Amino acid sequence: NEYKSYLRMLRRCLPDLKGVLSILRASTRFYSQSLLYLTTGNELNSPNVFAMTDTPPSTCHLKNKRTSTEVTVSESLPVPLTSRLAELSGNLIPDAAHALVLVNETCHDQSVWSSEASDERQVLTKVFTDRATKVSNELQEKGYWCDFVDPSSGLLHYDAGYSSNPLLDTDEDFTMFSDALDLVDIGCCRALHHTNYGFHVFAGVILSDAPCDILLQYKF
Repeated sequence: NEYKSYLRMLRRCLPDLKGVLSILRASTRFYSQSLLYLTTGNELNSPNVFAMTDTPPSTCHLKNKRTSTEVTVSESLPVPLTSRLAELSGNLIPDAAHALVLVNETCHDQSVWSSEASDERQVLTKVFTDRATKVSNELQEKGYWCDFVDPSSGLLHYDAGYSSNPLLDTDEDFTMFSDALDLVDIGCCRALHHTNYGFHVFAGVILSDAPCDILLQYKF
């Protein structure tokens, strides 16, 4: 009897869970429909960024945590980065190439080695590679040049044989793809750091001469 009384009291104190869940589901649908937006370089304090889109949080691959994905498209690239990419591609990269940069918030700190962080990076590398391959194939079929930086090697996926100087995410030049990225010296090495996500970050880059509005049509 005492147990039943406790349950009755608990039910009176708790909110209507069905109502709360309904509100959350509605909010999620609104979030997914409203967070696609265009902005100018002045608004982002970066003349290179043409547009940005945020996707709703997605479930972490390795544990029950909500994470975010940020996608930016650069209308133009800094000259030092263009020279580095020309070296990577054997001068095959077009002058009008744009960078589609995907930044994932990770569940685990990527600046500290752990089996969990390593496993998560492997999963995200495969997910990015599969998606980037699909995007590249579709754009190439439409007559555009497209390639991407393989996160595991730092070389271009389709034109990997032109350079022995990989562009990894621990390279200073890699941070030129986004103003939100920088490298932090953590003593034994340098680690990629994001303005919002800190060291909980994984980044991938797709390169193409397709117009920015076409690149932004792809969902990640």
